[in-house]
Amino acid sequence: MSLQGIYLASRALNAHQRALETTGQNVANANTPGYSRQIVSLTSVSTTDSTSLSGVNGRVGGGVDASIILRSHASWLDRSADTLRAQVGDATVASQLAGRIEGLTGEPSDTGLQATLDRFFTAFQAAADRPNDTTLRSAATRAAGQVADRFQQSFHDLDAVKRETMEGIRSDVSQVNSLTKQIAGLSRVIGASQAGGQPASELLDQRDELLNQLTQLTGAQVAGRESGALVVSIGGVTLIQDGDAQAIQLGTDGNLALADGTRVAASAGELGARLQALQTQLPEHQNRLSAIRDTLASQVNQLHIGAKDRSGTAGVPVFVFDSGGEMSVNSTLQSDPNRLALGDGTAGDGAVAGQIAQLRNHPGILPAYQTLVGELATRVTATQQRQDMAQASLTQVQTMQSSESGVNLDEELANMVAQQHIYAASARLLSTYDQMLDTLIQRTGV
Repeated sequence: MSLQGIYLASRALNAHQRALETTGQNVANANTPGYSRQIVSLTSVSTTDSTSLSGVNGRVGGGVDASIILRSHASWLDRSADTLRAQVGDATVASQLAGRIEGLTGEPSDTGLQATLDRFFTAFQAAADRPNDTTLRSAATRAAGQVADRFQQSFHDLDAVKRETMEGIRSDVSQVNSLTKQIAGLSRVIGASQAGGQPASELLDQRDELLNQLTQLTGAQVAGRESGALVVSIGGVTLIQDGDAQAIQLGTDGNLALADGTRVAASAGELGARLQALQTQLPEHQNRLSAIRDTLASQVNQLHIGAKDRSGTAGVPVFVFDSGGEMSVNSTLQSDPNRLALGDGTAGDGAVAGQIAQLRNHPGILPAYQTLVGELATRVTATQQRQDMAQASLTQVQTMQSSESGVNLDEELANMVAQQHIYAASARLLSTYDQMLDTLIQRTGV
């Protein structure tokens, strides 16, 4: 007899021992986030000789070999998952910021700008009906002050949201640089392992988890996920290639760039949503609110300057602005409500006060503000729906990925039992060949 049988049984023992170890690795990581199930690829081994010692032609075979450990990963779903993660990140932040801005308006409530403007116009209508009533003049002046204060509070709140958004962007940029550095480091190790013929399944899993965070944060485009030759780019600008990473920087103008000045347009993910809010949505809201304020001040001042107070003196501007652009009520009116010009100066004339009260119908004031608030409410609803839809789609894709790469304990248990039986049979085969060889050596020639 030849030693082929011993080699065959020995190979079987080694191969199925490795298969058992791989099953154990799968079971141990059944609940590990991002872990991809591993599968041992068993390959039949052929012999090189065609004739045995017994003179029988034909190859029996050389047994089995655990040629490679495969990573069960649905790579064909990665691109879809990356896109959806970016959409979820974008919609989540956009929804939060839209809700934050809507909350600043305080609508509908007694403290909102609409209610404050209503009280202002109502106070001037009351003064128009009874222009000689000093109490009503004082009430109209106080109402004007409340309008100015409410506008300024709105602008201060918006400035606070801008600062919060900028801090969020700085935090995102720091996180992006940390992630790209870690991903590049893993890529170098993965490339070296694969070049040496060694599996890098666990390292690929770790890198995928980091890439998932990066795509949700920035909507980055990823190529070469299954190899060490990974390429990651944002807005067409490469951040990771050949194991090297480039850091991004946040400029004073709120734009992103590389160290060499190359602009990076992050238009997706959480970072993209914050940049969009800082550069477009918040300034647009502030400009529209400023236009409403300026229209009110201009129209009221124009009417008031053309009127006369109780002494026949021409009116002064009701609303004034300081060097910082903050609006307030003219100090002259605050110190003496009788300086309020409500008509032509004759006793009982409040025609101009009535015209100021009718400004509630001016398209650039209350109607414009109501439109602005309505659009905010619509944006909040739309972004929330967009977030829900993107999350539902992502969950569906992740379920498909899990069915492909996740660990099924029932399946692993079945594999474990099968591998255990094959291992035991291989051990019995090796023991049988050992006994046959012992008989041959001990009894030959006796």
